[in-house]
Amino acid sequence: MIGAEQPSDTELLLDARTSPEPFGVFYERHVASVLAFFRRRVAGPEEAFDLTAETFAAALTSLARYEPGPEPPRAWLLAIARHKLSEALRSHRIQDGARRALAMQPRTVGV
Repeated sequence: MIGAEQPSDTELLLDARTSPEPFGVFYERHVASVLAFFRRRVAGPEEAFDLTAETFAAALTSLARYEPGPEPPRAWLLAIARHKLSEALRSHRIQDGARRALAMQPRTVGV
């Protein structure tokens, strides 16, 4: 419909609890910004794509616990993204993948 108002992100997330289509719309709205978030923070595109997928999977599985608040849903999504990045960095998954791709041996830095 021309001129029809689009549902808000909050409405999409609440509706996604009972139907998959609203989450797809939410995904389409935010996938580029989440991917850009990771592309600025990890070495390679594969890691960025993987972390983006993990972020949306975690958001989808967390819908039952999502509670609208004063922050926009995009902030909730980016908090999940930051958590996924932190987990990946803590587990050295990102560095290990890049090191293997470059055929480099692990290095330790003296403290």
